[in-house]
Amino acid sequence: MSVVCLGVLLVVLSLVPAAQPQTYFRRPATRQVNKPPLIVQEPFKEIPFRVGHSIQLPCVATGYPDPNYSWRMDGKPYDPSGNAGRVAIQPGVGTLIFANPLERDEGFYQCNATNIMGTAISIKSYMRVAYIKPFPNKDTVRTYTPKLGAPLTLPCVAPQSYPKPSLYWVLLDGERMTQILTDDRVTVDMTGSLHFANVKASDYRNGNRYACVAQNEIVRELMQGAYARVIPRGQTELFTSAAIVYHRSTNEVALKGKLFRTMCIYSGNPTPVVSWRKINETSNGKPLPDNTKIEDYGQTLVFLNVRYENTGTYQCKGQNEAGYTPLEKSVTLSVQSEPEFIDGWKPESREIGENEVAIFRCKGNGIPEPRTVWFINGKKIESDDKDPNRLVETHQLTFFNVKKIDSKVIQCNITNKHGFAFTNAYLNVMDEAPVIEDPPQIDLKVAEGQKTNLTCRVYGAPKPKVVWHKGSGEQLTGGRYKIFTDGNLQIEDISLVDAGVYTCTASNRIDSVVASGNIIVRRRTLIQTVPQNVMVEKGTEAKFTCTATTDPDEVMNMRIDWKKDGQFIDYNRAQRVFKNVVDNSLTISGTVFLDTGKYSCVASNGIDSSEAGAFLIVQEPPDPPSKIEVRCESVADKDNPDITRIRAEIYWQPGRDHYAPILYYRLQYNTTFSADTWYDIMPAQPEHKPNTTEPYSEPVSGVLPNATRYDFLLSPYGNYTFRVLAKNKVGYSKPSDHTKTVCHTEADVPYKNPENVIAEGDRPGNLVIFWTPMAAIEYNGPAFQYLISWQPADKSKPIKTQTAGRPDAWHYVVTDLENDELYKKYLVRVKAKNSKGESKAEAQWIVGYTGEGVPLVAPYDVVVVPDSVKATQAVIEWTHVDTDPEVIRGFFRGYRIQFARADEWPDNVREDDVIINPGRTYYPRPRHKREIVSFNVTIQYRVRDLPPNTLVRIQVRVLNKYYVGPPSPAIEFRTPEGEPGPPSKFDVAARGPTYLQLEWQPPKQYNGFLVGYNISYQIVSGLNLGGMQIREGISYSLKEKLEVQLTGLKPDTYYRVFLSGSTRAGIGEPIFLDTNTLPAGKPISLKGAELSGAPCTGAGQSPSQVPSAPTFAVTGWGNNSFTVQWEPSRGTNPGSVFFVEYRIRGQYLWQRTEQVFRHNNYTVWPIDSGTIYQVRVVATNGMGDEAASEYLEVRTKGITPGNFRLSASFWFYGIFIALLLIIVFMVIFVLAKKTTDTRFEEKEAVIEEHQRQLEAEQAALQMGILNQYAETESRDYMYSQGSFGAELKALDDRSYEVAEEVDPEMYKKLPIQQVEYPQVPYEAPPAGLQYQEGAIPLQPTDTYAQVSRRGRGVKLERSEGEKGSKDTFV
Repeated sequence: MSVVCLGVLLVVLSLVPAAQPQTYFRRPATRQVNKPPLIVQEPFKEIPFRVGHSIQLPCVATGYPDPNYSWRMDGKPYDPSGNAGRVAIQPGVGTLIFANPLERDEGFYQCNATNIMGTAISIKSYMRVAYIKPFPNKDTVRTYTPKLGAPLTLPCVAPQSYPKPSLYWVLLDGERMTQILTDDRVTVDMTGSLHFANVKASDYRNGNRYACVAQNEIVRELMQGAYARVIPRGQTELFTSAAIVYHRSTNEVALKGKLFRTMCIYSGNPTPVVSWRKINETSNGKPLPDNTKIEDYGQTLVFLNVRYENTGTYQCKGQNEAGYTPLEKSVTLSVQSEPEFIDGWKPESREIGENEVAIFRCKGNGIPEPRTVWFINGKKIESDDKDPNRLVETHQLTFFNVKKIDSKVIQCNITNKHGFAFTNAYLNVMDEAPVIEDPPQIDLKVAEGQKTNLTCRVYGAPKPKVVWHKGSGEQLTGGRYKIFTDGNLQIEDISLVDAGVYTCTASNRIDSVVASGNIIVRRRTLIQTVPQNVMVEKGTEAKFTCTATTDPDEVMNMRIDWKKDGQFIDYNRAQRVFKNVVDNSLTISGTVFLDTGKYSCVASNGIDSSEAGAFLIVQEPPDPPSKIEVRCESVADKDNPDITRIRAEIYWQPGRDHYAPILYYRLQYNTTFSADTWYDIMPAQPEHKPNTTEPYSEPVSGVLPNATRYDFLLSPYGNYTFRVLAKNKVGYSKPSDHTKTVCHTEADVPYKNPENVIAEGDRPGNLVIFWTPMAAIEYNGPAFQYLISWQPADKSKPIKTQTAGRPDAWHYVVTDLENDELYKKYLVRVKAKNSKGESKAEAQWIVGYTGEGVPLVAPYDVVVVPDSVKATQAVIEWTHVDTDPEVIRGFFRGYRIQFARADEWPDNVREDDVIINPGRTYYPRPRHKREIVSFNVTIQYRVRDLPPNTLVRIQVRVLNKYYVGPPSPAIEFRTPEGEPGPPSKFDVAARGPTYLQLEWQPPKQYNGFLVGYNISYQIVSGLNLGGMQIREGISYSLKEKLEVQLTGLKPDTYYRVFLSGSTRAGIGEPIFLDTNTLPAGKPISLKGAELSGAPCTGAGQSPSQVPSAPTFAVTGWGNNSFTVQWEPSRGTNPGSVFFVEYRIRGQYLWQRTEQVFRHNNYTVWPIDSGTIYQVRVVATNGMGDEAASEYLEVRTKGITPGNFRLSASFWFYGIFIALLLIIVFMVIFVLAKKTTDTRFEEKEAVIEEHQRQLEAEQAALQMGILNQYAETESRDYMYSQGSFGAELKALDDRSYEVAEEVDPEMYKKLPIQQVEYPQVPYEAPPAGLQYQEGAIPLQPTDTYAQVSRRGRGVKLERSEGEKGSKDTFV
């Protein structure tokens, strides 16, 4: 029994969870302790309000008991109840609510919160009525008529308003008011005046009026000032140097921590560029502080959060191209501040026990230095009763030997001319047992390496001392453990050994209290795969990867997020930024420059986190260069000192390179000849990259990246402006602004002559001289023209010169030659000229020829190279002809190959030119790929693009520049069979969700015997192509229709389908189309048809969705099969999948074949022969909708099973006769057997009868009745025994009759046994027993043997009741 109990105990203990490491957690009950009030919410120092619009002054305080609230207005008690319900104090707090403030409510308000422990007061808040008054003379109109380019100021004197209004300018067009947008030329100063740095004609604004507008946000009113109209004068703009038109002041005072603005506005034309810098005695300038920014196109310097170190002198500088000396203006900034408490010198509430000392400190910083004022319970300390236990100093208030009645609220106010700082703190004297208000946390989870705090905030007086222990160990102090004054324990650099129970004990002289908590330490989260820095070009994709590990118990809580520049990414707003939920990678698609920054991967599990970052740098084209300037100077030409040239010195400042270093600068100019066309200035190619010996791998079409100046000699007779573009590896920047300065050059003679001069005639006796026209910038003066000179090369005639007067002329035809001058050599020259004279450059004489004639020679032995003939190409060869100009009658260029199909010659001849000597030319000529296989005395040429499987004819001619010679003898040969061309047409006849019905036309070029078509297809997903799927080839017959149904496709999917023809030579060039299947449940689309939205006829099913039934025919049948061929419907939906249904005539159920979607035929087998079948074809759309055609009846060949014609079946007779004979033999056998069985039964009965006689005799012998050896005498005796004897005699007589028929020998063989029969006394039959009719009656004295001897036996029957059952005994 004890063992069983022990087992049960162990089982129970095993089910109990493991005990927590801590032993207990004591949670002290919450208790309320009296505390003086403290203001925790108070109104602002200044509150503007609108008459009639509700406003509230918040006032909320803490303390116990709950404080009561009261208000003072302008230093006097204020009772809100006497204002007819307009003013009320919010229940539960002290907030003062004005439901309908009036002007008389304006004043200073202060909230008091009082309980039995003291009084706290809020700051004084000035509630002031907001208003705005109209502008003076607002309906007057003043017209200003400045000159174009001159400065203009439209004054605006702000109206009286509280708070200060915002000022801006508008343009009035009737009743329409449009705000004027400011820029570097048009600016509004800080007083509201509108300044134009220079007046433009557009400032007229169609005569509309300018007006200054003041807006007060509180009263929500606009005031419009006087009107002004600007009417500029003059036709040309004045160009003036920079001048200052507004600056705030030379000495400014800014308050620390506030926003401060100062402004400089310059006038001038062009508009001056304004910049700022900070100056001091030791240097002319240094960068602006990092808390500043520039606004209003450089005119406003903004200090975002003024600091003391912002004190100093700041200088604004304005400069434009009209003046080389910048105009500067300085402003000296001094920083002062409102009062603010010094750290550690702001009074803090104290809770101490009796007889202790309380010290309150109050001191502040500020410029000017603030003054300190003490208050007790809302009253100045000077007016409070004298207290011997109180010491009052300027910045310190000390209470000695305090009692409970000394509890109170102390206020301190520090103030200077810029404002004040005010605070409440209380002294609470009490004797309170320690109370742990915030006990240690239970199951506080921290990670390794973290710093954590266990709370144990204690309340009590005297102030309790807090001691911490871990488990039952020693006190925790020093090292990694730090106990704060409020009792909390801080543990640094947590490790796994720090897990366990921590107990804090708080005690004072009254009592002590204990509370416990526990820490669970998890392994730290670590970034495993750190993101890597990525640099990409704008528009490409950037990807960061990151993986992390954490404690196994926190894996389910771990997640990875991403930051950009320290802020978590909002994936809903950042539409181009995606986080992969599988691998937590971050992808930025279509990157732009603003995507540049630091991307950090943050892995966290709710306990700790790990962060790793990488930088994304997006490179894009650089910013355009800025400050483009040009100076134009006259210099001597270095090649010809007698010529004075104008040199343009171009200056610029680089823009930002956007993280891709600038490779070079591209300088451009335009002229008055084509102001909209910019030409590149192409400096000389440098040999090496800057500061290296590495050569440039590609041409540099600009100035090196370290340059900011380039000198460029200008052509005469032009007006030039310039611009600069920067180039990095990503691309070019936008063009810079063009130079404001225009460089002008005077006319001079041309410095060059036309280039690319050639001379050749186009017929005998003709000479045409060509050249490239010179650019307009190269004319160097007016009246530009060309001088054309020519002379025979043999100088048999003098030089002739003619003038082409048009500057854009590009050729000249010499017409005074003799007509029979065939390919005669001439010298020609073309020279430039203008009104200043002919070009100083020397013009070169060029050799040219007059026109050519038809060549006189032709190849005579053109043959086909053996084994070179292929389906589309062959190599021919011939002997090179004599190239003497006398027989060529011109310049020998090569040969022309002419070829065509023999049956199309000469109507459709194609030509290939074999150019051996291209000659010198400067105008466009067709270029031919040279297919010369060999060139020596014999030329071999590969002729391509021959028609396959065709008899081809080829001949060759000689070429000069203008003519072809006579043909060679033509040759003929047959090309072998080739691959076919693409089908001539390929289209989609119909489409559905799972199929495409395709149709096409045969190729135009069979190129042999077309044997079939091949179809393949692939899925198109965006820019990605899926795997190629090949459909079974389609055999081709002229009788077949060129269409197929491509089935088994996916709904609403784009596919690219390829179709190509095949010959015995192979598969030809494919043609493809892009199409898509319809979405599931959409109507079927037909080529060229627009489906209207028909009403639904079923549950969400439109009529066009249900397939149409196909047409079909039974094309062949046999004994046990037939073939069905169908044609899909031409209706709206032919269906995509088909199957055959069939049944025997007269049956109800249809049998269905497998579905077919690749072919339009199916063979049904095995079926019964000689049977009539009903057949139909069913179309389905793959979505459960079916359409069956009308059925046809077909009879299979052969004989019907169980129903055949005897006249046609001779073998049937043989079978029938055989069966008949078998039946006869069976009848005879049965009859014979029956006869035999009858005789045998009779013999068996005789034998049984003799056996019974023997048994009876034996029984008689035993009873002494009969002697078995004295047959006669014994029987006679028995016969004489009365009725018994008579019966026995009758029985013997019958026995003898039977015995006469028995074989005596059989009888002799029967065994004779002696049997002793027991004497069974007779018993009366039971009730209900009856003698069966014919039975022998039994005597009461009969024994069984006697009964048996007497006859065949006795049958007794008994019937019982209604059941009708009978018991029979025989």
